[in-house]
Amino acid sequence: MIRNMGYEPVPHVAARRFESAMELESFLAELAEQAQVESLLVLAGDIERPLGPFPDTSTLLRSGLMEKYGVRHIAIAGHPEGHPRLEKVNLAAALREKQAVLADSGIDCSIITQFAFGAEPVLSWIEAVRRNGIEAPIRIGVPGPANVSTLVRFAAVCGVGASTSVLMKYGLSLRQLLSSAGPDKLIDDYSQLIDRAVHGETYIHFYPFGGIAKTAEWLDKYRARFV
Repeated sequence: MIRNMGYEPVPHVAARRFESAMELESFLAELAEQAQVESLLVLAGDIERPLGPFPDTSTLLRSGLMEKYGVRHIAIAGHPEGHPRLEKVNLAAALREKQAVLADSGIDCSIITQFAFGAEPVLSWIEAVRRNGIEAPIRIGVPGPANVSTLVRFAAVCGVGASTSVLMKYGLSLRQLLSSAGPDKLIDDYSQLIDRAVHGETYIHFYPFGGIAKTAEWLDKYRARFV
């Protein structure tokens, strides 16, 4: 159905949630047979202890099963503001390792970042990523329009900086918890600050916390400003 609407399905795969390599293989085989899936987003997963033999993304990528079932592109996670469950992990080294594993497997790689309320820390992180020799396309996570309390709740879960000063720069305050907010100012900042010569190939990836319809409606209104 998704393809019939003109979109490419990209299932999310959480490494730590597979109890065995057999379970992973069965999952990938079904995706290939029923939906001809060629692209995946592969994450470690948000549980503290792995249920099976895949404690992290790199271990799963080394299984050889992605290539076996025709996966041609894999997106991996980027964490410009760190992650509460990955405090002891060298995230920069892990990112390099995952890119290297995918390159050796002949699978295209891209990076999708967690969302943030400010452009500056994300762009500084991207600059550091590029200095480390990682040239994969980066999709910058942006929160779609949503209730302010919803945005703050997801920020806490994802380890996103949501201090009062950060929220105020985004145009929010904790007194607005029952109102909705869109990422107009954030998108304006990215459009002004992104430099392809410095930041490489970058795109915007919306997290539709307020619903897909609400995000699509916001996009139409934002584009109308430039027509």
